[in-house]
Amino acid sequence: MRNQSSPSRRARPGARTRDLTDAFQLPIDGLFSDFSAGAGSVRLPDEFTRMSATLQLSIVRDWLQGLQLARERALVLLYRETVGDSPLPLPEKLAKFQEICQEHGEDCPAGMARLLQQY
Repeated sequence: MRNQSSPSRRARPGARTRDLTDAFQLPIDGLFSDFSAGAGSVRLPDEFTRMSATLQLSIVRDWLQGLQLARERALVLLYRETVGDSPLPLPEKLAKFQEICQEHGEDCPAGMARLLQQY
């Protein structure tokens, strides 16, 4: 499993690449969650919204990549918690998991089998 704070990046076609090993990242207030309700929200501080648009976009792009990795890991965990131990063949498990995702309002990735191998 990949470490979310790792500076290595997955390359996307046309995506910028940069080395973050020398970056000095600081926490920023603005991401909130209620663990018991399973709800989250974003309210970024004025300091962030006063930054240039290109800087905001760069930072948000990095956050989205980290959140996407967290989402993928959560989907794999949901799969394992629900249909992972089922004796069904993989295609039937994936079909059942797609139904479970729909019940939870989640888009089931087309590459779920690949994610299961990745994590």
